[in-house]
Amino acid sequence: MKKAMIRGYVGHAKRRFGASMLLALSLGTGGCAASAEDDETLGERESALGELACRTEPRDDIADIGIEAQCAHSGYSQISGTNYDHDQCPNQFIVGYGSASGSGLHGRVVWADTMPTTSGSCVASRMTLVAYTQTTLGWLLQPTSLHGVWQPWGGGCKFFYDSGSAPLDNIPGGSKHRLVASAFQLFITGPTYRKVQTRLYYDVGPC
Repeated sequence: MKKAMIRGYVGHAKRRFGASMLLALSLGTGGCAASAEDDETLGERESALGELACRTEPRDDIADIGIEAQCAHSGYSQISGTNYDHDQCPNQFIVGYGSASGSGLHGRVVWADTMPTTSGSCVASRMTLVAYTQTTLGWLLQPTSLHGVWQPWGGGCKFFYDSGSAPLDNIPGGSKHRLVASAFQLFITGPTYRKVQTRLYYDVGPC
């Protein structure tokens, strides 16, 4: 199970981009955090998560593309359990959103579990998100990832984007959309998966 998680997290982290990937259609809660060095060492021995399979695996939820405005907020998926998994897309929560025209969609991943309450459990916390869009040229994959940072003096645990990652704010329209997400805490004993939620929406400004 630890190897599957490492494939997912390190596979996403190694492609932290700011850049997107276009694949042709023919390509068919306490405990000690694992060190970054251990993560990298293990991750280099594992192949990257096979993102292509995530576009065809059964969905965990189907949600509507939402809106973000001063008077309304929508577009959230149902909150997952902690045992989301797929044979060809391991340890990922898959949400389908259907088609959308235009451009400028936003994708978000939400930590939907109890927030970490200690520095150790916070820095062990991770979230990953990949937006899948079926375009006329193929499947566009846009990944990002976040990590927990402990804020002392009452600040608690906050999530920040990893170096080279950013919010997914430029998702184009397409005939199909999926968000594939994971939330977990990486301890020496292995990963502990947490509840996660996704959101795909348009920012429409004032109502």
